[in-house]
Amino acid sequence: MTTKHTPGPWIPCFDERADEWTARLPRIEGSAGQVYICDVSGPEDQREANTHLIAAAPELYEALNRVIQAIALDTEEDAVAIAKALGCEDPSNIIDVCALARAALAKAAARTSARRK
Repeated sequence: MTTKHTPGPWIPCFDERADEWTARLPRIEGSAGQVYICDVSGPEDQREANTHLIAAAPELYEALNRVIQAIALDTEEDAVAIAKALGCEDPSNIIDVCALARAALAKAAARTSARRK
């Protein structure tokens, strides 16, 4: 699964000029020398946590994508075998989790109709 996002790692940092937490990529070639991914605003007590969550996005995406590929859940028999190997009694849990993971990956890769206009 390929994506178009800026490759990680994304580094959370405190921008003293703006007094806001930001997530940025260091050492990216360009006139400024660095590429900013986003500014994080919102309630002060959530800003730092949100910054770290956003900064972890490329790694989270890659990890989830690898888990889904490793599971290779194509049939209900696959779900039963995986559930048994993991000690789960109900294979529908595996199916549900894989569906949630695939939906999250699709959302991150902008392959859903949930975009704002």
